[in-house]
Amino acid sequence: MSETAYDIAPANGSHPPVMHDEQLLEFVPGAVYVCDTDGVVVRYNKRAGELWGRYPTPGDPKELYCGSHRLYRANGDLMPHNETPMVDALRQGNSYRNLEVQVERPDGNKIWILVNIDPLRNETGEIVGVINCFQDITDRKLADVRQKLLVNELNHRVKNTLATVQAIAAHTFRGGVSAEASKGFEGRLMALSRAHDVLTRESWEGANLKDVVDEVMAPVAGTGRLTIGGPDVTLEPKFALSMSIAIHELCTNAAKYGALSNTTGRVEVSWSVLAESTTRTLKFAWQEADGPAVRAPDHRGFGTSVIERTLTREHDAEVKLDFFPTGVRCEILAPLA
Repeated sequence: MSETAYDIAPANGSHPPVMHDEQLLEFVPGAVYVCDTDGVVVRYNKRAGELWGRYPTPGDPKELYCGSHRLYRANGDLMPHNETPMVDALRQGNSYRNLEVQVERPDGNKIWILVNIDPLRNETGEIVGVINCFQDITDRKLADVRQKLLVNELNHRVKNTLATVQAIAAHTFRGGVSAEASKGFEGRLMALSRAHDVLTRESWEGANLKDVVDEVMAPVAGTGRLTIGGPDVTLEPKFALSMSIAIHELCTNAAKYGALSNTTGRVEVSWSVLAESTTRTLKFAWQEADGPAVRAPDHRGFGTSVIERTLTREHDAEVKLDFFPTGVRCEILAPLA
């Protein structure tokens, strides 16, 4: 790559100073380096050397594609210099945005960097080099790790609390309530626990509805009589917990009295998002078929109350629960955050 000078005219209109590539790169706020058509590192600024932990000689034919001591992919695998995206950018003309890579310095310390790569072209569009702009994101990555550890610790403590509540309830219920009521209570705790697992995997920022459905319905998932489908929908944590309880109650009732209580029944779970100008509404449907003949219960049980009252009061949802002879149908309309 030939030497290039840049003319920068000052505001007072005096004769512009001549600034070479090496000087110009020092004004870039991040680390940056340039390779020629052979992949040789021919330019880099001081910040790049600081992050690499070394200052290779520009133009040294042994310094190919990167001036770092050693590179690792985001998953921790070693990345030889001749396998970096710089090679693809130079040979194929592809650009890369926000790649996370680890750099190992000569002293053995590792840092995380965020990489952006672009091919350099001349006036005719021919590739004449490649440029890499990168920045240190080690503090951010360490913060992410600490946050994940804290969330996992929180989840561990919540699970321990649920286990303690379960033990206290078992001791309290002994001889005082029916075995069926005790089992129902434990089932609801387990549904909450599974929803907590989903939320923990997402750092409690939200939960994918399909993951919630899959986790809660896991005890009956092997029956081969479930149809589950819908678009990706993220629920805020409180709504995810409420939905997990509602789905658990529907599943429990189906196993006791409905479509999952015989060998032929089927359950279809589906959802969609109704988008209007300023709001998004979740439409969730539970439909049973081919089970025993259904009749409306004489009174609303606890499970039905949970489905109707919790979602209605806490989440502004509309819940319609119908006991058709051909199978139970539940439809939930709830605003999404």
